[in-house]
Amino acid sequence: MSNRYSPTTGWQRTPNTAGTSPKEENKNAKPKPTPRSSPCAYGNEIGGLFVQPSHHGTGIGRALVDKPQSQNGTLEVEVFSKNSIGRRFYTRYGFVKMEEKLHEPTGQKVLRLKCTTDS
Repeated sequence: MSNRYSPTTGWQRTPNTAGTSPKEENKNAKPKPTPRSSPCAYGNEIGGLFVQPSHHGTGIGRALVDKPQSQNGTLEVEVFSKNSIGRRFYTRYGFVKMEEKLHEPTGQKVLRLKCTTDS
């Protein structure tokens, strides 16, 4: 069995190709294209959300946030104040600023944002 992730259905176990072990299956696999996006959510916390610039505005980011949003109702995220693209995305999605603090390792301002299903 192998694990595969889909932004719409989450993690799924799928059978290996008949008669091959996972190592053999990986050896024979064709190179995979570079992923267009990468979600990272733990409970109601978005730990990271990255979408390749060539895929901005396509709905991928919204789809990646929709799943944990529907599961938790409330989401929180931290974004650097200088990250105008990230701030714009989260604002459009409905996140609001909870607090602003200093990210000590970099000396940059970080915004803590929150979104609820009521937002």
